[in-house]
Amino acid sequence: MDKVPDSAACNECVELAKKYGHPGTVKFVNAVLRSAVREPEKCAFPHGKGHATEELALKSFHPQWMVKRWVKAFGYDAAAAICAFDNEDAVLSLRTNTLKITREELLERLGREGAEVTSSDWAPEGILCQKHGALDKMASLQEGLFQVQDESSMQVAHVVAPEPGEFVIDCCSAPGGKTTHMAALMKNEGRIVAGDIYSSMRRAAASASCAASQTRAGARMKKSSESSRSSSSTS
Repeated sequence: MDKVPDSAACNECVELAKKYGHPGTVKFVNAVLRSAVREPEKCAFPHGKGHATEELALKSFHPQWMVKRWVKAFGYDAAAAICAFDNEDAVLSLRTNTLKITREELLERLGREGAEVTSSDWAPEGILCQKHGALDKMASLQEGLFQVQDESSMQVAHVVAPEPGEFVIDCCSAPGGKTTHMAALMKNEGRIVAGDIYSSMRRAAASASCAASQTRAGARMKKSSESSRSSSSTS
């Protein structure tokens, strides 16, 4: 990139800002880049004695307070390794729709569809997908056998631990991963009221065959005497 003229780099970035941003974004990008060209010394990363933590934070795109905490707790080398790992692409994680299939059966099914998958160590329904084709072309997804959901997100339903027959209110529920997960844990017996301003919840519930889920896009849910006996969950 050193061979690219400063003016050309600024111009291209401004054009990209026009395409993907708004007028305020364009002005901001233009001002920052032109200031960087006029005063390049202000853009230099801090280095040398006493600046190692600050340099690591800037180069790894992590908050300085967080890097300082890691350095203090684990040492500089370990903190640098954590930052590097944190910037790697996460493995795609899937949640088995246990209303339709077991995880073991889905692992076999995905293998036949050409995916490379392993079981999650953190969630009993979780599957890690190291290699796959176009997800929207996979028959198992079209049949609602799994949903893309992060492993950490899968922990929420297990913490709530809803039982069959219970009444659960899930506020801010889109896109619906936690809601449909709770419905599966309830064995599709009971009632879940899922509210959000987005309508994607309806598609998620239909795909997962969750008859227990009642979706309300943009609705305000009123207090009732039942709420004191309900389990509540927020996404």
